[in-house]
Amino acid sequence: MMHMSKPNITVIFCAVIMVLFGLFTHQAKVAHENKQKADALEQTVSNETKKAEVSKLQLNDSLAVMQANVEDLKVTLNNIKAKYSNLLAKSNIKPKYVDRVTEIKTTIHDTDTVPVYVDKFGGLTAKLDDGYAKINVQIDTLKRATIDYTVDDSLTIINYTKRHSLLFGLIKWNSYSGTRVITHNPKATPVTVISYSMIK
Repeated sequence: MMHMSKPNITVIFCAVIMVLFGLFTHQAKVAHENKQKADALEQTVSNETKKAEVSKLQLNDSLAVMQANVEDLKVTLNNIKAKYSNLLAKSNIKPKYVDRVTEIKTTIHDTDTVPVYVDKFGGLTAKLDDGYAKINVQIDTLKRATIDYTVDDSLTIINYTKRHSLLFGLIKWNSYSGTRVITHNPKATPVTVISYSMIK
């Protein structure tokens, strides 16, 4: 009958301790990640009804435009599938490849006074072209109006994350991620901005 020597028992005992420690560390990591996801989703639920902060951005002495700032809402892959499955399918994008989705609604409004001319057919014509909007209105003798218009706008979308660190960068964490939308037409205001960021 063979007896285990003391060194063999010590090796087995150490191996068992290492396996248990590895399992414990893995479980602790999984629990921490799940808590982070739960906290992010809870924060998203509380922020879902928050409106974008809209403010004026002075680009130069003569041009001021509007910008909107929102905190990103954290969502899961299932949330993205439920909300955007049809749109993603039509765009030929698989949900698992999505990092962020931003929805933007802008309103363009202004009031201008322009001269009105009588055209060669006896109707009325008015035009506006200020570099952002081109509007041509023609009213014929039967009092029917034809309105031809083009409104130009472009948006800059900036996604950012505020990061913090301690001990000269040894400990790092992200405290806030958000999206800033800047419209380049001074007549336009971003009225609704929603930004969804995937929880990995």
